[in-house]
Amino acid sequence: MYKNIVTKLLLLTISVSTISACQTTAIPENVEVKFFKAYEKKYKTASFPVEVSFPTNSVNKPVPLIITQHGSEQDGRVFANGEGQTDEFSTRLILMANKRGFAVAAIDAFYNKNLKSTDKIKFPHAEFYAYEVKKWLEVDNRIDRNAVFFTGFSYGATTVLQSTAIETGFINRPWQAVAAAEPSCNVFPLPKKIGYPILILKGGESHLQPKPCEMFRDFYEKKGSKVSLILFPHSNHYFSRNGTILDTGIALNGCANNPVFIQANGKHTFSDGTKAPLELIRKRCFTQQSGSGKSREDLDIVITEIIDFFENNLKK
Repeated sequence: MYKNIVTKLLLLTISVSTISACQTTAIPENVEVKFFKAYEKKYKTASFPVEVSFPTNSVNKPVPLIITQHGSEQDGRVFANGEGQTDEFSTRLILMANKRGFAVAAIDAFYNKNLKSTDKIKFPHAEFYAYEVKKWLEVDNRIDRNAVFFTGFSYGATTVLQSTAIETGFINRPWQAVAAAEPSCNVFPLPKKIGYPILILKGGESHLQPKPCEMFRDFYEKKGSKVSLILFPHSNHYFSRNGTILDTGIALNGCANNPVFIQANGKHTFSDGTKAPLELIRKRCFTQQSGSGKSREDLDIVITEIIDFFENNLKK
């Protein structure tokens, strides 16, 4: 166990569904790029690529699958067919998880949307993309449909937590477990009991402060969910030791002491019970802060913790 991990407790989440079609482009060896279509409110029906990597050591048996969502910076690998890209977190996750017997599906949620890392309010609700990917891939006979996991970094991590808001009425356990690496936690779905374990991993020196994620854990545990939080006290947002907080960006971190509960009826509230209209959320919860420093000394340890967590939640 990594010596700088000071908090670790157990978690849960609930269900979702999406829409549409899948087209596959085969790539040599154990990598394929698939194109999906899914509906979400901002971009309506959009097409996006997903790179699926299979472990080389899988032999005639279905393998567990990790779906991963990139953050606001696509600073990682370009997909095998040249269309689509992910971030450094998902790039390392693919390599490490494949070696341990997991298939990994990396989503490019920004594909053909001309988005920059500062376009926070324009980012798609990629949790709907993830559920569409799950729907199609879990029927692949190479995938164990009872062992599908969801993770992501930064924007992708916030997407993981936002997925708890999606209701389907017929999926009781959409994920086997989920893990969110450096989510904002300043805005999250109204707390309730969730049906699968969740892990949150935070940098203690991140410009996205740990406090609202601790509040997420506490609020959800009170509703009967199980929540784990691992804190890396000397890490920044990128799980680096050389971090600096700047005032030259955009971050959803202004409501750390009073996060927003998002509700399906649009009547959002701050955690203290006061009303939170969208205009006030944008005014109060967004700041001009950003994090710098990408030495990433702790990132491999973070990813190992996530894979360990998923491995521990495989059905015996």
